[in-house]
Parts: sequence; C-alpha cells; structure tokens
Amino acid sequence: MFESSQGLSGYAKTKHPKEVATLINFFINDPDAAKILGNDRGVPVTSKNRQLLESGASEVDKIVYDYTGRVSEAAKKEPFAVSYNPPGFSEYSKLAETTLYEIGFGRKSVEDAVKDFYNGTVKIFNNNQNGNS
Repeated sequence: MFESSQGLSGYAKTKHPKEVATLINFFINDPDAAKILGNDRGVPVTSKNRQLLESGASEVDKIVYDYTGRVSEAAKKEPFAVSYNPPGFSEYSKLAETTLYEIGFGRKSVEDAVKDFYNGTVKIFNNNQNGNS
C-alpha cells in the first residue's frame, strides 16, 4: 500500500463548497502551487506536476522521485501492500533514536555518536542492498 503522510480535506457541511473545492483543486492540480510547495508536502500526486518539478529537481529530489516511481509501478503489479519505506528503515530508525538518546543522556559525545551513527547507517544500507531486509 502506498500511503500519504499528509492529507487535505474540506468540511462536508461547509457553507462554501465551491470555494473549498477550488482551494483543494489548486493544491492538487495548479502548476504554480506545485512550484511553491515543491516537495515540502511530499511528491505531487499528479504526474503533470511531478514532471514539472522533476525537470529542476536536485540530486536528492531525483532519488525521491525515482523511488516513488518504482514503488508506484510495483504497487500496480503486486497483489500485496508495498511499503513506502526503503529496506532497512526500521533498523535505521532505531539507530537514529538510540543515537539521539546517547547524546541527550550524555552517554556519548556528539562527535562519537555522529561517527557511530554514520558507520551504523552505512552498515544498514550495505546489508539491505538489492531489497534485502
């Protein structure tokens, strides 16, 4: 399942249904809104706006677009839910939380914690190449 982390909705009993629909339509379909929002609220849901942003995307954003495209394609072919998290994400998330606590409670210096976090992240990514988790 490909899930959204954020949503935009309008109150069903609003006194201004046309205005609400216009605003939501603007956020979803308008190229200017796509340019203003960029990827701050996630990858645009329409292919037209996604293509608009892809043309000027940073290297990091290109990775996000590529990953989103791959998951979207897999979701069309696979009969089961597809996770939007990359392989090893739960390990990475736990490492990030542990690192935060180690720094916060003075168990490690910032420098040592960052070094260990980096090395742990590299190990997690290397262990999870080719979709192995």
